[in-house]
Amino acid sequence: MFERAKYVAGVSALLDVGLAPATTGKQAADLGTFDGNLCTVSSVNDSGAVVGSCRMAEGNFVTAYWAPGAAPVRLPRLVEERPCSITSLNNAGAAVGSCAFGHVGEAAGVRWRELPAHAPEQLEPGEGDVQSRARLLNERGVAAGSSRDAEGARHAVVWKWSSTKPTDLPELDSTACTIADMSDDDDPFIVGTCDRRHGGAVAVRWTPNGASYDVAQLALPPGTTRCWPVDVNTQHLAAGTYQMLDGSLEAVRWRANGTEVLPC
Repeated sequence: MFERAKYVAGVSALLDVGLAPATTGKQAADLGTFDGNLCTVSSVNDSGAVVGSCRMAEGNFVTAYWAPGAAPVRLPRLVEERPCSITSLNNAGAAVGSCAFGHVGEAAGVRWRELPAHAPEQLEPGEGDVQSRARLLNERGVAAGSSRDAEGARHAVVWKWSSTKPTDLPELDSTACTIADMSDDDDPFIVGTCDRRHGGAVAVRWTPNGASYDVAQLALPPGTTRCWPVDVNTQHLAAGTYQMLDGSLEAVRWRANGTEVLPC
């Protein structure tokens, strides 16, 4: 995923510019709010554009976009009067999130192809499923999240930039999996976790193989009980955290093949 080191964003309605130099050494900038006077931020890109949610005067929340140096703009919804959340913004100005639709509790993953003007497109669930969620977006516009059946069981999927239909990610041992991060490729390398049948979770890597993916467990250091990969870079080097038998936590890196553990 892209680096986010140039800008830091937070709760705009509570940001005290006067205190920022004394506490952080950096000048903070109030992003501005709507008439409800409360906004929270979920993602920022390298140009300083920001997305998040704002409360309106009547109490409902809307998704919002701040261009660099500009006031917030309210984003279009999938269905009018039904709320949306926005979770990830890339450097091309595309974003993903989820929007409510249908009956209470139903939601669909969505992708805004270009902010702030484009309306969100619905990201379809997998075959036989009824709902989807989108949480991550890479620099090539690939969205990642989950597809869910009528009972709420979920599995990990990605949506390529050219399609609203998902690509299913195979599960390790037929257990539920969650995506943690993906590389910035058209066919990204992906890392995450899969639940064990009898408790706990294992770290996994999904590798593109034509139109589908292969899944493999990431190697565990000796004396480890579980691992959580959290990031993968442009060289497909993954990093995360593992837990030792005594309960202590350590940092870990894996090479692109997923079988070689590197010290941090």
